[in-house]
Amino acid sequence: MRFSPLQEQQLVAEALSSGVERLVVGALICRLGRVLLVRRKPADFMSGLYELPSGRVEGKETLAAALHREVHEETGLVVTGIDSYLGFFNYVSRGDATTRQFNFSVSVADYSFIRLTEHDAFIWAEARDLGRLRITEAVRRTIGRSLGCQLN
Repeated sequence: MRFSPLQEQQLVAEALSSGVERLVVGALICRLGRVLLVRRKPADFMSGLYELPSGRVEGKETLAAALHREVHEETGLVVTGIDSYLGFFNYVSRGDATTRQFNFSVSVADYSFIRLTEHDAFIWAEARDLGRLRITEAVRRTIGRSLGCQLN
């Protein structure tokens, strides 16, 4: 299923009408049956937590534009396509803002070099890793929704 601008408008409108204060996008990047997870730095909110590359939608930016920008900023990877929408989850962010993270399965141009700027570690996680990593249940469910990424 491709993600259309109309779907995006509907998702954003629904989030805002339900009281969501901050919009975030998350990218599920799969390679050879493994998913890329990045770890939050010790001084960060939710330090040590592994998560999908993700970040805030800025100003009038579209979800798709934010997804491309955030993946590149956080990992150095270049998104070449949005493959599917994997749903959303809500959480309360630093500063007590109600936040909705929209998650997408994406393709990238080249997996060979990851340059972290906002995290201190990354892992190409297999299914067996998900039980030992510090990861939220919401991210675990998001990974489970990706039919295009059958974890080893």
